Amino acid sequence: MSALSTAPTATLLTCLLALGIVPASAQTRTDADAIDRFVAAEMADQQIPGVAVAIVRGGAVMKARGYGYANVEHEVPVTRETIFQ
Repeated sequence: MSALSTAPTATLLTCLLALGIVPASAQTRTDADAIDRFVAAEMADQQIPGVAVAIVRGGAVMKARGYGYANVEHEVPVTRETIFQ
């Protein structure tokens, strides 16, 4: 799989918000771990090779991280700055 599908990505981000995974204070380690586990599980369930996630609250970035691979063949990891097709 070379390109990231927009439907699973939109579903993943919507789930993060709708399920309340994004807490009032996403700065604690426990909250960050819960978000990481949720993203990893959704990526596995939906067979998403890589995704960049940003959680913004009140204009402030609470968490920004890349998960998985931007290019699976060359094992290029996703970063906060990755631009997808």
